[in-house]
Amino acid sequence: LQQFEKRFKAVKLDGFKSPMEVQQSLTELNAVYTEANAKYNEVRQTGDALNKDVGGYQNTLKDLETMVRN
Repeated sequence: LQQFEKRFKAVKLDGFKSPMEVQQSLTELNAVYTEANAKYNEVRQTGDALNKDVGGYQNTLKDLETMVRN
């Protein structure tokens, strides 16, 4: 997160002197957004997989408890 914050703060957001400066800022903002979105999706997918695994382990534990009681 600190890396993204640092990159975002380095982008010029006002006081443009030429269209090229605007284009450079937009390009960098797009790059930061694209990378941050990819990281977000990776974390979300990992969380989903972890939740699925935990659910499977809980079901297995319940099955074992049932087997022990019977």
